[in-house]
Amino acid sequence: TNIYAKDENLDCKISMGRAKKYIVDDNYNMIKHNSAKMATIKQSITALTNMLTDEVRKADSDYLATSGRIKPNRIWRAEHSSNKAIFSKKEVNENGGIVVDLVLDASGSQERRELEIQNQAYIISETMSNLGIPCRVVTFDNIGAYTRFVLLRDYDDPREANKGCFGYKAMVDNRDGFALGVLSYDDLHRPEENKIMIVLSDGSPLDCLLYTSPSPRDKRQYRMPSSA
Repeated sequence: TNIYAKDENLDCKISMGRAKKYIVDDNYNMIKHNSAKMATIKQSITALTNMLTDEVRKADSDYLATSGRIKPNRIWRAEHSSNKAIFSKKEVNENGGIVVDLVLDASGSQERRELEIQNQAYIISETMSNLGIPCRVVTFDNIGAYTRFVLLRDYDDPREANKGCFGYKAMVDNRDGFALGVLSYDDLHRPEENKIMIVLSDGSPLDCLLYTSPSPRDKRQYRMPSSA
């Protein structure tokens, strides 16, 4: 059930709710019982996990120092060179943590790619779980004067919640920029220093209300604050 509210800070109408459980279960079970498709998805999860793990390892690099773990092939420099750096130390990339927002465009133009987007979102979510990175998955679209967000999984949900990605449903209009602006506010309150937003969209926003509504007030409600 969606909860409708007016956010006074954003001066707009929004709704936020969870995906319907029966839709999630039906779509997930359909994929789960397709052994060939599930095998492909698992391979993609493994490949993406390995690739990102390798990138993290590259960020943890060794550097030469005057103390640490001795490097035998540099011992001669201690006597024959002014460079006394004959030790190595590991520089650990302590970057303050990472959080990921996976945002799915749920406009009607995405309907033909619905299953593909469900699979892609699930692969990314499972990969983030493998890496221990908090990940939220949200869809967005428009219904009249409301921008609607559907939460498929929240940042700190358990791995089992990843199947919520199969609750993705493409239907009506959308305003990409406005939706991303709203979701970015939540990021600011997360403790992680590195905030990543991944958007799966066809890049074709369509907001019929701006063309059909005679009310200037409806248009004013769509304005983002100047600080956004």
